[in-house]
Amino acid sequence: FSKVRGSVKQFSTGSNGADDCNSGAAEIKHHEWNSTISGHDGYVMFGTPSKIIYSGCKPGANFGVGTPVVHDLPETFVQDSSLLFSGSQSLKDETFAIDFGGLEISTRPPPKIKQWLKLSDTECKLSWQLFGGTSSNKPTYKLEGTRLDFQPCSADCSGSSPLPVLTAKLDFGFQ
Repeated sequence: FSKVRGSVKQFSTGSNGADDCNSGAAEIKHHEWNSTISGHDGYVMFGTPSKIIYSGCKPGANFGVGTPVVHDLPETFVQDSSLLFSGSQSLKDETFAIDFGGLEISTRPPPKIKQWLKLSDTECKLSWQLFGGTSSNKPTYKLEGTRLDFQPCSADCSGSSPLPVLTAKLDFGFQ
């Protein structure tokens, strides 16, 4: 695909409220996938393997408890066949979900069929990857409809360096 647009919702699902940068500093950004962090912190990001679209840290600590944080994305040029949704947290009860049902991708060049495809109507292959953390950490994750649920830590991971990062990859099989 060549472009992405629409909206993504992120929200806490655990009893402790997930973090998208504990400092709450919106100017902090993660400039690479699987960014290393430690201590009591966390982040959420999304984009393509070659382009980070949302680099984290907008809502700060304990985001979206009860109310989702909505990221409205302008039409963004990318050239890829997959989207990544990634996050890191330091505690078991810091779980979060990302709903990507508001996103659309555009094929390149515009085919004779509909140019903008809703992700909710598009078939893809889903894979999960875990980076960092300890061998005793057993993250949980699932996909329901257009909602990805993340629990990067199965226990207290704040002593791990680096904290575990859990990434969902949606591969659409075409560019």
